[in-house]
Amino acid sequence: MTDTAYVFTIFFLTLGPLKIIPPAAAATAGLGWREVVAIAFKASVLATLIALAIFYGGNHVVSAWRVSVEAIAIAGGALLFVTALRMITNFSLAEGPQVSAASPAVKPPAHDWRTLFGLLDRPVLSPIVLPATITPIGVVALFYFAAATHDNPAAQQSIVLVLLQIMGFNFIAMALARPILRVVGLAVLQALGWVLSALQAALAIQIVLGSLRRLNVLS
Repeated sequence: MTDTAYVFTIFFLTLGPLKIIPPAAAATAGLGWREVVAIAFKASVLATLIALAIFYGGNHVVSAWRVSVEAIAIAGGALLFVTALRMITNFSLAEGPQVSAASPAVKPPAHDWRTLFGLLDRPVLSPIVLPATITPIGVVALFYFAAATHDNPAAQQSIVLVLLQIMGFNFIAMALARPILRVVGLAVLQALGWVLSALQAALAIQIVLGSLRRLNVLS
């Protein structure tokens, strides 16, 4: 399962923009528009670099540990299902501790080359990139697609293009997080999150069933 629509759906659910909006709004509260855009841009760049490193390095790790694609798919499907269940039962849009949109922002400090020109400053690296953008289940998805396409450069290129699209959506969501919350409201975002969580749970089950069929466990 490495077609573009499927990859986009999985990345949207695991690395996508919806869950980033509340933490980004909270982390940038009280900042000016230029500062918000700068933080969103830096966070998008850093998240993209981390995701690409995981994707291209994932196949080497999987090969070294001798883990099959089906094993990653089953583990990923199980984690995807658990994550969806947590999002529904905890009324949460994002992985990890939630931050109220009214929480005071951390003023971006003056940075220098030692922090990679601000990429490692707060709130760029934490909490926006980790854990709001690069989620644990997102890492599993990157590992799975890396292993599934390790001998297909064309498929890898297509996956990278989809990943870049998702990161572009993430940038827009982070830059416009506060206006989105004001117009749409947190309750509407949560309701949309529950709908996507139900889809995520169904996809998780489908991933596991597909892997079991490929292993001839199920007919």
